[in-house]
Amino acid sequence: METTDSWENYEPNKVTIDSASINNSGRYFVEIIHEGCVIEGGSVDVQIIEPPLPPCSVSNNSSTSTLGGVGGTTYTSVSHSGGIYYSVYASGGINQTINFIFKGTPKPGMYLVDQGYYPSESDHAAVYIQSGFYDFFMESYHTVYVNEVNGKLQFSFCNCHFNNPVGSTEIIISAKVTLP
Repeated sequence: METTDSWENYEPNKVTIDSASINNSGRYFVEIIHEGCVIEGGSVDVQIIEPPLPPCSVSNNSSTSTLGGVGGTTYTSVSHSGGIYYSVYASGGINQTINFIFKGTPKPGMYLVDQGYYPSESDHAAVYIQSGFYDFFMESYHTVYVNEVNGKLQFSFCNCHFNNPVGSTEIIISAKVTLP
């Protein structure tokens, strides 16, 4: 296969461009060449659609919450680590950290949440807040939005329910965290 582009992955009948952006939209041509002769060719029009923005407005590196002491804070320290699981940590307030966990490095898009410390699949995420001695987990089937803003990854969610290990009060949190 000869190309003028660099491909992340090539399998029979499948070509993948990793981290595609709107700039990758257009018409793509493929030619099958055997012994220097084109034996077959084709083209396809590709339209790249940017991932949607979250449906709420939260200040950067902060969260809102229906319960004081869990969320509802400004995050003053944001960091991340890679590996099998990619983790984003944002801390602030009084002994409070929000954690976004992905299986592999996340790309812009929408991720379904699995309740717990780790997601089950690469297109899922896990989110939990450590506050004091307790971990508050986002309930399954909510959505985490990952967007690229000014070259930096931004992680957000809106009006998501969290479990409450210390009582029966409902906890609903929205948050937005951007890597430095």
